[in-house]
Amino acid sequence: MPARFTAKDVVDYLDKCVIDEPYCFFMDLQHGYFYTANSRLTLYADEHRWAIVFEKNGYANRGGRIELELNFFGNCLRNLDRGGADDRYACNAKFITLVDADALSEIASDFEQVSPDATSVRLRGEPVQIPSTKEGYAKWIPDIHDDKGLGERPTFDDLARFLAFEYADFCRATDVEKRLSLPANLPELRVVDEWHHRFYYHYVNGPDNELIGDAPSTYETFPLLADVLATRDPLRFRPTLPPNNHWSNWPEAGQL
Repeated sequence: MPARFTAKDVVDYLDKCVIDEPYCFFMDLQHGYFYTANSRLTLYADEHRWAIVFEKNGYANRGGRIELELNFFGNCLRNLDRGGADDRYACNAKFITLVDADALSEIASDFEQVSPDATSVRLRGEPVQIPSTKEGYAKWIPDIHDDKGLGERPTFDDLARFLAFEYADFCRATDVEKRLSLPANLPELRVVDEWHHRFYYHYVNGPDNELIGDAPSTYETFPLLADVLATRDPLRFRPTLPPNNHWSNWPEAGQL
């Protein structure tokens, strides 16, 4: 059994994990190959163990599918996938397909655009209704009418964002999925749907080695979450910074 942990232990881990582990990925809302839609954090802890599960869904423009990405952080992780040469490194990411490439092909017209004839799409293998016009998407994408230079049809990233909120329960991780790399008996403390987030990335390319962005310890969000974990008091998360994890605040997402 590990020793009791402190809030500082949690924050130190979050600052260092991307440095110490090449296949540990921090929570990334602006990945260039991923049009972020919805995101969420779930906190788990008991006296000795803690974990944070970050999830985001959206359109993976290089994979050609709408998917859910999970990133696991904590001192009790298990069942992690492997990466790198000879699978030498533990990877804290898992990916779950929500709308596969075949389902998108069935509703496509021009490149990454939804056909005007499409009325449904297979989400987790089940058909769900989708709007036939851009106006139907405006409920969740107010700027849907802005000219993207791609014509008048909704695009696959628009579709991902519509599905993420219109069918939130289908697009979010299930309890089983969130626990894929956690001990089965680790108590859940709270879910955080909105928080203030900043980009943080460890860049390594040969001799180039640098940290980009703001470390989790440098702004209030993660010290507050760490305090929740260490005290096991969900009410300790009382942020003052405005939440910004909504996809509209991350225009660089999917732009590569």
